[in-house]
Amino acid sequence: MLSKIFVLAAATALTSWAADASHCYSIKDADSKYECLALAQRAKASCYSIRNADRKYRCLALVTGEKSHCCSIREADKKQECLALTGR
Repeated sequence: MLSKIFVLAAATALTSWAADASHCYSIKDADSKYECLALAQRAKASCYSIRNADRKYRCLALVTGEKSHCCSIREADKKQECLALTGR
């Protein structure tokens, strides 16, 4: 239960941090940059630019709010985290 609270708090912080997309362009890691842009702009098109499949599906789930994207995540812990984040 405590880990779910931590995950939700982290997601909230990430979303509020990404609220202004201008800083996303200074991120050197491409997957992180596209995830930042997707969350800041609520644009799933940016999620499709993410190369890491698990991160792409997590991004899509967060942007669209559709839990079904979480089911495509291979790593069990990340899948559960995704389900917890979209279970609001």
